[in-house]
Amino acid sequence: MISSSFFYTANWAPNDLVSQPEGAFVFVGAIVNPASTSDPISSLSVVGTQGSLTQPLSFNPYVQTRYPGLYQALMPLAGAVTGVGWSITATDGTGSSAPSVTAPIFNPVVLPFVSDISVSDASTTPTVSWTLPDLTTYSVDSVFVRIIDANTENQLFFQAELGGSPLATSLEVPDGILQPGQSYIYRVSLVDFGPGGFENTSYAFSGATTVPEPATSTLLLAGLGVGLLRARSQRSAGVS
Repeated sequence: MISSSFFYTANWAPNDLVSQPEGAFVFVGAIVNPASTSDPISSLSVVGTQGSLTQPLSFNPYVQTRYPGLYQALMPLAGAVTGVGWSITATDGTGSSAPSVTAPIFNPVVLPFVSDISVSDASTTPTVSWTLPDLTTYSVDSVFVRIIDANTENQLFFQAELGGSPLATSLEVPDGILQPGQSYIYRVSLVDFGPGGFENTSYAFSGATTVPEPATSTLLLAGLGVGLLRARSQRSAGVS
């Protein structure tokens, strides 16, 4: 029933989103199948244990496009036990799953944030750019980018592992993601991998950027052009 589980540090920059916290946390999560892409399965309970600590995990409705069936819990990093992994179990009307056990966080670190996240233009395929912090004393393996709908806060796009040396400082948004008349926020993450996958992460945010609707004059000209072409076609075919 649980296909994968996670345990890592997560440092969120200040932001205006309901779905995104602020501050340094540990993230405990699990992907549960069968997944519900809109609401949690009503009879499903997902619980993590770490020694004597028991922690329910909650369905995250904002990331289902990328992570269907994600349940998660956040706890302040200060005071959290990181040297012991979590055992996560899902239970429904048919019984309980086998426990999914995460790796410990071997080297917990509060990663710094990227800064100066900017969007090149108001098109549907802009380039998003950012400035890396001084990473001299940190181990960072990759940059991840998510595009968040500023109205629903659903995460629409996920570009993983912009790695390499040096790390990436820009990304061109692929065609077909952004829509005219909609507003978006870009989240740029630094990721440090450990033996169990993600080990330390940080998340920084752009301001909201709106893709404008096509100008009325442009639409009228486009319609006029189609009309002229149709009229010419009808005349050449003898249609009046």
